[in-house]
Amino acid sequence: MKSRLLKHAMTSPLMEINLTIGDEHIKFNLHTEIKIRDSIMHKGLKNQPSHYGFLTMLHKNLVKTLMEAKVKEKKAFAHAYLTHKKKINTETNRPNSDDVAKQKAERDIRYIKSQKSVISIQYDASRIESCVRAFEMKKDILQTLSANLRKERG
Repeated sequence: MKSRLLKHAMTSPLMEINLTIGDEHIKFNLHTEIKIRDSIMHKGLKNQPSHYGFLTMLHKNLVKTLMEAKVKEKKAFAHAYLTHKKKINTETNRPNSDDVAKQKAERDIRYIKSQKSVISIQYDASRIESCVRAFEMKKDILQTLSANLRKERG
């Protein structure tokens, strides 16, 4: 009898990884990829480094993209802040105060878009990091199973 958690893992859209990085579209089902089947265990051991290597490189790429997006976010805020700081407040006939300029900058559409981009990239990076951990667990299990098979044969 399958556990409830396993049933969810088999069918949940959370296990569907679907990313676009530049021109490359990456799509896979994590449940399917980390599943260990006795019939292909030996092949699984051989392919594990390629899977792991790809996922770790993908994660590093996303971390770099995230750092670049954070720089753009800071620039968008600075640009919006300076734009609003230079404007004259019609009620006081003086330049906007720091607080007013900050509040207006936080509502700037370019800054909001850059924030959403950072959030999206951070989400993708953390999901791929979870995939890397799942493959690390798979590696450990494959090693244990392989050692157990050697003991049974020997």
